[in-house]
Amino acid sequence: MTFTSTTVPGVGRRFTLDGVGDADDATDGTPAAESLVAVVRRDGRRELYRCRDDAAERVAVLDERDATRFGVALAGLYGAAPDFGDRGDAARRGDASNPGSDDR
Repeated sequence: MTFTSTTVPGVGRRFTLDGVGDADDATDGTPAAESLVAVVRRDGRRELYRCRDDAAERVAVLDERDATRFGVALAGLYGAAPDFGDRGDAARRGDASNPGSDDR
């Protein structure tokens, strides 16, 4: 598998993981040529795509908080990451002027 990151002018960044495939999906038993693509837009949205045979299917649109949670889970750090609660960006920057709330 290969991982690439490219700038998409006026949009943001695109991260691609090529060589993803599932032998169960292929008719001849070989993995399909598939990619997972994440587009991180300048407005903060994250879009996830499954690309196969020159066709892209958008599978999810995440806000920053959900993308962070999902990324933590993928990294195997689930349970180890802080819960930012309602503090959002201010907490990630360490901005003590916006302590937010720990209520859920």
